Amino acid sequence: MGNQQSSLDFKALQRAFIMYDTNMDGHLQAEEYANALLKIGFTPDFKLCELCFRLIDTDRNTTISCDEFKQFMDRLSKVHTPDIFDMIACAADANGDGIIDSKEMKTVQKFYSKPNFPFQEMTTQQFVHVLRTTK
Repeated sequence: MGNQQSSLDFKALQRAFIMYDTNMDGHLQAEEYANALLKIGFTPDFKLCELCFRLIDTDRNTTISCDEFKQFMDRLSKVHTPDIFDMIACAADANGDGIIDSKEMKTVQKFYSKPNFPFQEMTTQQFVHVLRTTK
């Protein structure tokens, strides 16, 4: 992300993170993440919710830190009206370049197994389309 300016208010994101961190340990557990999705109006199925959570958790410690949350929300802020598929695509695109490259796709493949899913490099828009159509 470097010195890039973001349209997001990171203090507001930190306040949101604290609000969803109900046990106040500084990290979002899977249950807190799922509850946060419900509070903002998402009702994704469990497998998609779990996939998104695992992709946001870039250090693979089974929780989402405030920094991981901010980085994810920064990428998600570029999507006009995000749904769970957009959230997964933004989480999968760890470097935020708009492409799910082979390394990022390997991470997706660790947590998501669907027959006929083309695990190859693609844009985030293509990725969202494939997710929606292979559900």
